[in-house]
Order: sequence, then C-alpha cells, then structure tokens
Amino acid sequence: MKAVCWYGIRDVRVLDVPEPRILNPRDAIIEVTSTAICGSDVHIYNGYIPTMRRGDILGHEFMGRVVEVGGEVTNLRVGDRVVVPFTISCGECYYCRHEMWSLCDNSNPNAWMAEKVFGYTPAGIYGYSHLMGGYAGGQAEYVRVPFADVGPLRIPDGLTDEQVLPIADVLATGYMAAEACDIQSGDTVAVWGAGPVGQMAIRSALHLGAARVIAIDAVPERLAMAERHGAETINYTQQRNVVDALKEMTAGRGPDACIEAVGMESLGRSVDALYDRVKQAMRLETGRPHALREAIQACRKGGTVSIAGVFVGLVDKIPMGAAFNKGLTFKMGQTHVQKYMPTLLDLVQRGAIDPSDLFTHTMDLEEAPQAYARFAAREAGFLKVMLKPQPSTRADGRRAARQRMAEQPVGMPITLPETGSGSPAQRTRGTPIRAAQLSWEATGTTEAPPVPSQAEGPRSTIDASLCEKGLATAEECADLPAEEVPEQMVTGRHLPSQAEGERDTIEDALRAREEREADAFERSVAERRLPSQAEGARQAVEADLEGAGEVPLSPIVPHLPSQAEGDRETVEEDLRRLEEAEEASTPPTGEAATPPPPTDETGSIEERVEDRVRRIQEETTEPRDLLDEGTDDPERR
Repeated sequence: MKAVCWYGIRDVRVLDVPEPRILNPRDAIIEVTSTAICGSDVHIYNGYIPTMRRGDILGHEFMGRVVEVGGEVTNLRVGDRVVVPFTISCGECYYCRHEMWSLCDNSNPNAWMAEKVFGYTPAGIYGYSHLMGGYAGGQAEYVRVPFADVGPLRIPDGLTDEQVLPIADVLATGYMAAEACDIQSGDTVAVWGAGPVGQMAIRSALHLGAARVIAIDAVPERLAMAERHGAETINYTQQRNVVDALKEMTAGRGPDACIEAVGMESLGRSVDALYDRVKQAMRLETGRPHALREAIQACRKGGTVSIAGVFVGLVDKIPMGAAFNKGLTFKMGQTHVQKYMPTLLDLVQRGAIDPSDLFTHTMDLEEAPQAYARFAAREAGFLKVMLKPQPSTRADGRRAARQRMAEQPVGMPITLPETGSGSPAQRTRGTPIRAAQLSWEATGTTEAPPVPSQAEGPRSTIDASLCEKGLATAEECADLPAEEVPEQMVTGRHLPSQAEGERDTIEDALRAREEREADAFERSVAERRLPSQAEGARQAVEADLEGAGEVPLSPIVPHLPSQAEGDRETVEEDLRRLEEAEEASTPPTGEAATPPPPTDETGSIEERVEDRVRRIQEETTEPRDLLDEGTDDPERR
C-alpha cells in the first residue's frame, strides 16, 4: 500500500509499505478515505519531535471504512464508515474509566521511554514518534486501529468527510480548550493562533457562551476567517505589543481566559521571541513559548490560561511570577477525544458548528511532500489540506494477503490487571514468529519489512524481534508463565507496556534489574580495588585503572579533583600541566595570533539574529535518531 513516511527534517516520502493486519482481537483495519496534515505533523516535519525513525508512517487525523475486525470487536461491522480519535485508549484503566482518555495507562508500548521524559506515560498516538508508542499513522491507504471497540465512531449517512474528519483532532482539541476556560456569560476570550485548532477554539468559545472572542495571528486569511465566524482580531504585523492592545480592548482588565493554540513554534517580534528562535535553532530549548508568555501576561487576575498548542520538552523564560501573583489557573494536555466525539458529531449534524471550511485544499495522498512543504511555509490561503488515497490499486494486494493469512492461529489468551468490574480482562496474542510476519509476503517483494515496534504487534512480535536479535528465543519467551515474561523482556531491554503485563510485575522486574546492576557494580569496584579521588592521590587512581586494563585519565586534566578529593600536590601538579599546555598553544612573542573571523555587526538586532538563526540552521545536522544510537541501554539513550 502507499503511505507517507518520515525520512528526516523536511523530508517526507510516499512509499510502498506492507499493509497492516489484525494482530490482536480488539483490532480493526480501516481503509482510509480521507486524512489530513495537522500542525503537530509540521512539528515532526521541522524536526522538533524526538524519537522519530526513518520510515515511520505519519498522520493522526483520518477516517474511512472498516474492512476487517478482530474477534472481540462487536460494535463495528465491515463496511461501517468511521472517524478515528487520534489518541489510542484501552477503555479499562483508571484514566479511561474517568474519561481522561489521552492519559491511558495501557496504550503506549514504549511506556519506559515516556516515563524517562515526562515522569509518566501518556496514551499512544498514531504516527507521532516512538515516544508516543511508535504506531503507524493514518496518512496511508490502510491503518490498523488497536482497541477498536472503544475508539472509532460510526458516522451516519449525509455528512461529508470535510464535516466529520476534524472531529478526530482539531475540532475536539479546540472544543476542549474552550471548555477548559469555564466560560461564563459576558466573558472575553483571547485565542493566540488562528490556524485550524485556533479556528475551532474560536467557534467553540462562542458556542459555549463567550460574549467576545479575540483572535491573534499574523496571517490575513486566517484572521479574515475568524472575523467571518464572529471574532475580533489583532494582527501581529500591525500591533507590536499584543498585551497592551488586549488591555485597551478590555478596559484595562485583560481577557477572562486566554487560549494558546500555537505551541512550540510560535513567532513574534519582541526580543524574547528572537531569543527563543536562537535557542531553538541551537537545540538549547525544544519550544518557542512566545505566545504562551503573552497569554500569561495578558490574562486578567484570577483568569484561566488554556494551552492547546503542543509542547514536548523544555521551554524558557516563562513568567511564573506573573502567573502566581495574578492567581491564574492553567489547564492543558492532549485531547480526550473519545469524551467529546458524540457531542461534536451532534453539533455538526445540527449545523451548530461546521468545520468543513477549514479545508482550503484537497490533494492526492501521493502529493503529500508538496502539501507538507506548503503548509509548513504558511503559504497564503493554505490553511488545511485533506489528502485522498486513491483506491484503484488496493484490492488485489489485500485479497492476496487475506488468503495467505487465513490459516494462521490466533494464539493463547493472557490475563491483564483487573478492570473496574472486578473480572479479569482477556487479551489474545498471536503465535511467536508468525505474528511478526506481515502481508508483505503476499506482495512478492524480496525485501523483508523492518522489525515491528512494540506498538505494531502483540507480545509475541516482541519475542520474535528479540529472537532475531539474539537476545532471547521465541520458544523461551512463549513458554514462560505470564508473570515471568516481563522479567525476560527487561533482560532484553524491551520493557512490555502495562497493556502487556501487570504493572506490579513490571515494577518488580525493574527493581530486580536495578539491584542486580548495583550489586555487579559494587563487586567490580571491590575486585579492582579502585580508590576514589577522595581516598588517594590521582596517580593511584590512574595506576589502578591501568592495571585493570582501563584507559587512564587524560594528561590534560579535564576533570580536576578538588582539594577535598585528593592530595594537594596532585591538584597543584594538575594545574601545572594545564598551564604548560596553555603556554604551548600560545604563539611566540612577536608572532601575530590568528585573528578571529570577521563578524557582520551591521543591521538591526532583529536582522542580525535572523541571520544567525539562518546560519545555525544551515550548519545543524539532523537530530540524532535516539533509537539508533548503537546502544540497548535506556539510561544512556
């Protein structure tokens, strides 16, 4: 099948890839009729989302028709027309039962990775990096949908794809952002960013009772659309101080609520905005929070700041003093799409909100590279694009794949943690090795597909991957009792998600691994008798290192021991070595030193910063692929 694949910064390609297949009994296969490029996809396109791998299928906004369902999916039938939420949720964990669907405990197979970055694991997301599960995305002809019994929403006849597709993401995101503002009659709401999410937040805020909505953007077409739907506007290019402008428009008080719908790539004209661009270009921060700063400064005392724009890492210079002393409330997070889908479908059917005018362009799926470039460049009039897969070449390959896979067994059941009803939830996993074989066999290609990630198959797929890598045999993994499998996975550095084993078991395995590593380190130190710098002179440490076959420390000492960590003579000797090295690198007296390269100090500070950002971006190589660092050590990664 055809799919849009990520291959690096500003490099997406439409390639032939293996078709998906049912791997778990709660799966469904969707034939995509429409998919869209989201602003979050542009963050990936521009290289700001970590843990992407070359060849990953992009896209999290899609809809289509059901062509196959797993044995436990009873709410869908083949032929149903559905829209699919961009977050993947199990429907059974604490968060799903409390309608916090985007915080699902069980749908991110790379939970260990997310916990390293965020301190916890959010739900999996289609096509949005391995940090969020590594799931294949929806910018393709077919998609495997896990937990299909709680995800896709059936669409009645009479509604177009243009009306329905935004429910998968941008309409739900804008609506949740507006709902978070707790809008009261007479309130004024300011919205930073009049892109698709911002447009939906504007319409949702008005629907929920806001008296005034003020849209802030720099693109005339987006501001014109906001005005057509009842918003007042501020144009960044004409108003240098947005905070002052908002105070003037609200009698000096400020908006009652502020919605940040821009995220990590916000633009601006202030010194802070230029500072952000330089730091982000140098990879010293992962987001440009200029719009968020303005929202905090502008919001009235006791107001609410609702953050719908995506941030994934660290941001700088957030005015927490202003937020604290004004008593602001912050609400943010990935959207709980499943919570809002029925309500939004009803609003669309009744005509209360019509998102169809968001789509300014419709293009073939194979034109995705051009669509990404135009959208990322904020081309005039290019607000949102719908990509349409062409169905003409699909049927034969899929029919052949079905025939090949018809004889394969489903596998044995495993028991997961108890649900709220008190009875164990049952899952089924495929047989080892065969579960990892996709329908590429039916296509006749001679090149096998890459090993699926943990998000792309059941536990047996992981076992097969470990087997191929020599970390474990599939038979050993398959024969282990359920409670022992997580320990095997820990040994192989492929931790199962909470969906694949009981949390307590995983935590026990992690603790056991940490204890083993600590014991091994202590034994190693004891056997080699390495004194620390606090226990002896530097020479003794180096002698022990050499005796143990280790590389001694550099003679040009990069890590000087403090006076508390070694003999005073050792420190003085280190300092003498550094001075000698510096003298050796100093030109002889009378010989002119090489002058530094000339710098261009002409132009305004904005022009000089823009030029510096441009040069940094030209010199910067692609971010390292964190999953291909040549190490299996999660701590090192």
